[in-house]
Amino acid sequence: MRDYAPSHEGELWRITCFFTDRDYRRKGVARAALNGAIRYMKEHGAEVVEAYPVDPRRRHSSDKFWNGTPDLFNSAGFTKVCKLGRERWIFKKTL
Repeated sequence: MRDYAPSHEGELWRITCFFTDRDYRRKGVARAALNGAIRYMKEHGAEVVEAYPVDPRRRHSSDKFWNGTPDLFNSAGFTKVCKLGRERWIFKKTL
């Protein structure tokens, strides 16, 4: 979305990607990493966190989810802001 500008409601941090090795997927590793990242950001002054997950229904290969999925960010209390291209979303969480 070319017209998108992040809100200026506080110190903004971003989660752009993280990778879970194939042997450890579907075991809660990504969720644990996300929760750890959120704690770290909060401890270091983040007020708002954005993320850019990929919609798994729009992606052809499951190995391309290094941005996470909407379900992962929903489970951590993020809210969907808007669509970003064909397969990506912008999610936000206020800390």
